Amino acid sequence: MSKSPYHLKVHAELFPEYPQGKMLNNKQRPKMSTLLSAVDTIRSKSDTSFKMSRRENRHPNELRLTRDTFYNFTHPLSFDNVLFPLDNSLDKISNNSYPDKITVESFYKIPKTSRFFPPVEEQKPSNMQEILHVFGNESASKKTIFRTSSDIGNDKSSESNDLHIRKMPEYEVDNDKADFLIEEVTPEVIPMYYNYTVPVNPFTCVVLQPYNADIDAQDKFSKFDIEVILVPRTHVDSIWKQSFDQYHNNTVNKILSNLVKKLQFYKNLTFTWNEVSHLSQWWQTTTQKNRSAFRRLVRGGRLEITTGGWVEPDEATIHLFGLLHQLMEAELLLEQYSKTGTISSHNVIIAPIGGPYHYEQQTEFDFQYNNYQKIADFVNINREIYKATIDFGTPKDYFKKILEKNRSYPSLKGDFLNFADVSSGTPAYWSGFFTTRPLLKILLRRLESTLRTTEILFSFAVSSNVFRHMNISDLFNLLMKSRETVARLHDRNVVSGTLTANVLKYVHKKILTTVKDCWYIQETSASLISIKSERNITYLQKYVYRNGEFISAFRTVTPGDQIYVFNSLSHERTEIVEFVTRNPNVRIIDHNKKDVTIQINPIWNYQSENTIKISRQFFTISFVIVIPPMTLELFKIKETYDASSSASTIYCVSCIMDDTPGNGPVFPFNIQPIEIGDIQLENYKHRLIFDEITGLLKTVFEKDTNNKKSVMIDYGAFKSNHINSGMFLFNTNSSKPLHDILSPYRRGVKTKIVLIVSGLVTTELTTIFGRLLQSSVKIFNLMNGPFSKIICVETKTDYEASPKNRELEVFLSVQTDIVNGNPPELVIDNNGFQYTPRYINISRRIESNIYPMTSLAYIQDYQNRLTLLTDHAHGVTCLQEGQIVVMLDRRVLYNDGRGTGEGLADNGATYHRHVILLENFIRSKTFHSVNRKATLQLPSLDALHLANALNYHLDIFFIDRSQTEHCYYTFLPLIKTPFPCDVFVINFRLILYKTSAEKLSINTALITLQRQSFTCEINHFQQHNCNGDYSFSIEKILRNVKAVYQTNLCGTEDGTPISKVNKGSFAPMELSTIRVYF
Repeated sequence: MSKSPYHLKVHAELFPEYPQGKMLNNKQRPKMSTLLSAVDTIRSKSDTSFKMSRRENRHPNELRLTRDTFYNFTHPLSFDNVLFPLDNSLDKISNNSYPDKITVESFYKIPKTSRFFPPVEEQKPSNMQEILHVFGNESASKKTIFRTSSDIGNDKSSESNDLHIRKMPEYEVDNDKADFLIEEVTPEVIPMYYNYTVPVNPFTCVVLQPYNADIDAQDKFSKFDIEVILVPRTHVDSIWKQSFDQYHNNTVNKILSNLVKKLQFYKNLTFTWNEVSHLSQWWQTTTQKNRSAFRRLVRGGRLEITTGGWVEPDEATIHLFGLLHQLMEAELLLEQYSKTGTISSHNVIIAPIGGPYHYEQQTEFDFQYNNYQKIADFVNINREIYKATIDFGTPKDYFKKILEKNRSYPSLKGDFLNFADVSSGTPAYWSGFFTTRPLLKILLRRLESTLRTTEILFSFAVSSNVFRHMNISDLFNLLMKSRETVARLHDRNVVSGTLTANVLKYVHKKILTTVKDCWYIQETSASLISIKSERNITYLQKYVYRNGEFISAFRTVTPGDQIYVFNSLSHERTEIVEFVTRNPNVRIIDHNKKDVTIQINPIWNYQSENTIKISRQFFTISFVIVIPPMTLELFKIKETYDASSSASTIYCVSCIMDDTPGNGPVFPFNIQPIEIGDIQLENYKHRLIFDEITGLLKTVFEKDTNNKKSVMIDYGAFKSNHINSGMFLFNTNSSKPLHDILSPYRRGVKTKIVLIVSGLVTTELTTIFGRLLQSSVKIFNLMNGPFSKIICVETKTDYEASPKNRELEVFLSVQTDIVNGNPPELVIDNNGFQYTPRYINISRRIESNIYPMTSLAYIQDYQNRLTLLTDHAHGVTCLQEGQIVVMLDRRVLYNDGRGTGEGLADNGATYHRHVILLENFIRSKTFHSVNRKATLQLPSLDALHLANALNYHLDIFFIDRSQTEHCYYTFLPLIKTPFPCDVFVINFRLILYKTSAEKLSINTALITLQRQSFTCEINHFQQHNCNGDYSFSIEKILRNVKAVYQTNLCGTEDGTPISKVNKGSFAPMELSTIRVYF
């Protein structure tokens, strides 16, 4: 075969696991699936055009392909597969929307249903196909034609053409290179590729006439006078690369002192400040002279405190309680400083002056002021020429000016998540921090719950006047310190987990210190509430035992001990209580002196020898509790001779008992082997089927409706790219984005371990895939209540020591048979406050389709809904119809260049707790006659109450058997009547007033309420306190109330007296703060 020197030599090679071509209008071109697209642009590009000259920050072999823009394709309703299947069948995908125009063969293997990874037998070098590039030399305008080897075999005429065919050496897929290897064009070949022949037809010059537009922009805006406002500002962090004290002492303290001095010197200079946490710290250490000057500047409008939040919180991963708490903490502090609003000269354009940690030196104030003032003076003198004025001002001036010009402005629906920046030619998506450091996100959520319980118990204790015989100033100061710390820890860099490793240790220390302080306040308050009035003893001890979270001083419960359980929620809850004991022969008595059904479970550990070791010394006792809202309930532990009837049955093949010497209790468990085949678990509501090969859930039978639902749980991982991936950013490897972490177990190379623990209260199946992954599915043996129909999924991830499992981002997948649209619709909560439908654009990269989930997300069709609830923030998305994908943890050793300067290598063992709630819509003509798209998307009432239970756990207090005589109440409701079922108490916190230099007066509290609206198309548990009455009286719910006022959200105003809270003053989906006087 002859070779022409004019040929452009381009060689490429494809891998068998990805689609190699598609037909579109009878034109064949290379096709890349959604997750493999390397470029996400606003405008479409040519299908075969590449800009090889732009090489900044790119992988040497990374192919920059355009995105797919196919829409309206649907998957067949076939769900007998899993995320990573073993079968060889290739499901077909058809385009029914445009059958006459588009033909798609083998369309989308990613995210096509269950074809993420091919079977092992398909991963052979013999399956690779060569891609031939044919270039004609007849004309310089001849375009490139892509042809496969099969096409060449059918077209004999192509042999006469000049072809250059070369087979590339076999490429290893696991090397994470590009799918296409393209040899760049040499410089000496490029000039010979073009044709510089003069055209035959001469050029004809055409005179163009201007087009008459409706609006001439230059004429229109020449009549407007531009008014510019200069806003000196700075940005400071509370906690990021340094601790709060380091930031404040090294930089921020100087900035605040300098601005007070320079704003007094330059009489027209203004400034805007945001961080109230630093302002509070500076206020405590500065002089009285600086305080007075600061007040004058604020009153005069030259110094403005924008937002008034304690910190700058993250808008994606923070929960509603933390967001509201840091705002109230700052607003209440500023109210004490007599901060008033400011009105200054107005403007149209706002021009910030300054940046992070500017104005640390006094000379910067001088330079900025003098230079900008000269510009402003010159422009203002020549106002008629420049049509502009420039003045110093604050952000409030900007809003005042625009409201003067137009009284009403359109409202905006939605948010700006997720978002991207373009700094190296490709979009970098800020969706990684939605999942970064999940353990820190869990601890912060538990810290919120701990502070909330502390506030509520302390408020009830003060309102009951139980501190009359003691000085509570020290206790209240400890509470105020805890409030400030919790608010400070909701800084955007803390709650997102984007901290340096050294500062992370500082944050962990602060969390643990604050938790212990809150526990001490809880123990004191609960003890004085439940003790006899003449006694003043703290006899309760906080009891916390949860894997991967806070653990109080380790203690085991023995016969003779007692426990108090406190429900801090505003509605009744049915849950499971667990504690650790050394003696399994116990029984539990409730406040009615009745025996409670209990279950004795083993305590076990996974060993490196791929076995499970069961303890002979320690056991867990579980029992069901139904507790009213805001109530303390007592349970007594008694000894019994034989509790074998309460012991659970263990099904396990790889279990062994520890060989601890000593005369311990009799081993109460019966260990049986697991039979071959699929595994079935059952309770009153569901029958669950687990796959024999993976040990993961695949099918759910609903007993109430006799419906069979496909609910397939699976695990996988995204491989991280070395560009635009790190703490903040999420970017998958362009050549191999998905990694099947369970592949060795599916192929039988490694052996999984399955453990089943079945008893009277719960039934749990645990599947262990080595150190990296452990999955547990639990159901509850309850007749009624929300917990009777949920499926709890607990996943433990352990990346071990770095660099093991590097560039691996593990996710949980739940695949169902729900038809939630094309493109798929996923409804996700925003900060636990509202719910936004997200439409997943599968034609774009997966990075752009990740959204933050703080409490819950659900998918639905016109018959079914699946709600997935979580106890901490995640990134969530879906890769296909009927699916929810939740990011669990990530280890990325690359620095994404967004300020931290570090990768993620400090992953520890983390427990991720999720709840699956399967619900059916009410079959009613009334509901189905209305277009569901036109109604507000809302979760069910059961989902809302479950989300509250996941965020705010039951509080357990331990009473040693030597202290039981101090307990006076066995059942103590702290409220008179329950709140309505849709009203949730976010917080109930006291306000401190100083009546003199030494005396403190605490007779006022703020109770913040949220009306949690829910859908009417799903039935809820009938025992909820729902009577359809929107009005309620605070005086009839709380005890010892003298007056009730409705105030603003942060409680900084006195408010107006109210007798009842009704729908007019407290609308659905709204927040309301009530000021209560005791």
